[in-house]
Amino acid sequence: MKISSTDERAPLTLLIAAAAATIVGQLNIILASFLLPFSMQQLDITNLAASKLITAELFVYLVTAVVASTVRRFSPKPIAVIGCMLYMVGSFGAANSADPSTFIISRLLSGAGGALALISANRAMASHHEYAKLLSISITASVVFAVVALVAIPAIFEWIGSAPAYVALGAVAALAGLASLGLSQGSRVAPIGIGLNFGVAAWLLVLAFFLSRLSDGVLLPHVESFGHRVGLGPTSVGIVLAAVTFPSAIAVLLALRVVTARGLLVLVLLALFIKLAGAILMQVLPNLLGFSIAQLATSIGYVLVAQLFLTRFSEIDANGRLSGLANTAGLAADTCGLAFGSQVFATASFAGLTWLTVAIAAGAILLCSYSFPRARAAGSLSGNNQC
Repeated sequence: MKISSTDERAPLTLLIAAAAATIVGQLNIILASFLLPFSMQQLDITNLAASKLITAELFVYLVTAVVASTVRRFSPKPIAVIGCMLYMVGSFGAANSADPSTFIISRLLSGAGGALALISANRAMASHHEYAKLLSISITASVVFAVVALVAIPAIFEWIGSAPAYVALGAVAALAGLASLGLSQGSRVAPIGIGLNFGVAAWLLVLAFFLSRLSDGVLLPHVESFGHRVGLGPTSVGIVLAAVTFPSAIAVLLALRVVTARGLLVLVLLALFIKLAGAILMQVLPNLLGFSIAQLATSIGYVLVAQLFLTRFSEIDANGRLSGLANTAGLAADTCGLAFGSQVFATASFAGLTWLTVAIAAGAILLCSYSFPRARAAGSLSGNNQC
């Protein structure tokens, strides 16, 4: 079974729009590792207080994503534009905030805006026959942007201050809002019922995706602390992350060559094992080499898991609701992971954080092994098997 067809070519404007909206939707996650320490510095608050602030931002992201994923009538273009504009307003507000309350409100606006942009992009891409290509391009674009952001944003924070960094993020969101005018719905869209009957295996696959993202959410916000342990400052950590993130974009494009369900299963399990190995290596080899190799493994595993899972979800549901709900589950995992990971890090430090990550990742691997090949396209649940 091939995962996509080429009977409907995706126009360049759609490719750019999907990539732009995905970038804004991923900004909250891309910058999580650095917003934690810099929020502590900007607001003069503790690690735990900063974690609660970012958790609140991700919670708003989560609630917004749930609503956007489940509504029956959904027009991606205007919602994506609104999301980008909300992120822009939130970023400009954070840049000019004179007190913690204004800063918090601004970050909550950014959370809502990022969710709207991401879910709009997901639902638009899933509706086109070339959804696998669209997902690959959008994820690759977000990875390439992450390479730039992971170097530029921490450097701006560290050398110039927080306000210019937030202004830069607001400008990115404004440009993405203009690009999002190219979003459209494709011909895969089918009439949507009230229920969400995707089958037990599909929901178990969403749970596997949740666990995979939970393992990331526990560990990734503390990468800067792991870097500090091996003698790296925030900017140096950003450079390392940027250097190892770029190869992951190549991995996503190579994954496009996998066109069967069995091939997808093998590749997604490999990606999950790569992420698990990266987490272990960061603990057992606490030096610059171990840190760098661990980040390379984690980066490649992270983007491959996102690409392969979302491709499978788009195959199952052409209306994009399952992709949106899976991303919502991922956001919930990011929120829970940040809060849970911060508590573990405060009591058990690096070792406790690492082995918690490994245990969660192992659960994701087991669930994925069972549910990935058994999940079926919505139309096949009561009739023909399309997978």
